[in-house]
Amino acid sequence: MTDMVSELERDVTMNKKVKVKVTASPLTTDPWVSFAMKADYLDQGGKQDGEKLKFNARAGEFDLTFDLDDKTDLELAFYPTPADAMWVAVGTTDPNQPGFANGAITPVSVTDKKLIVINANLIPETLTFILRFSGTASSGGYPPYVYDPEIVNGGGKNLEHEEQGEDCE
Repeated sequence: MTDMVSELERDVTMNKKVKVKVTASPLTTDPWVSFAMKADYLDQGGKQDGEKLKFNARAGEFDLTFDLDDKTDLELAFYPTPADAMWVAVGTTDPNQPGFANGAITPVSVTDKKLIVINANLIPETLTFILRFSGTASSGGYPPYVYDPEIVNGGGKNLEHEEQGEDCE
């Protein structure tokens, strides 16, 4: 019985998962790359709306996995550290320096083609982030090559509290 309770507790506390495929397509002029994303909310709790990743109120934390699909000849890759691969700022203005929006985003890992972070989704707010990629040098100061979508958090505590009759606000 104890093992079953332990398994249940682990399942309840696991973050929801979102896989985001980021496709890089070539352009013939500056900025040389066009980016698009397609998000799959594996455990629900939100939806993609154009260039925004939306997360429901009281949906809890989310593990976000960004997978790069490079269709260019630029040999794009995420920068080797999370602080260089993703910059996040609160609001709708692109970040101009490294940061993770006062802890709203927590870096987990990065490789050339994959970045994993945790979105706390605690506060209803918009976060603008830029994914930053290295690659073959092009005119106009590239790299970095950047993609700048948004995260729209609904905030609040996880739904498990509400289901147990607790106040989530």
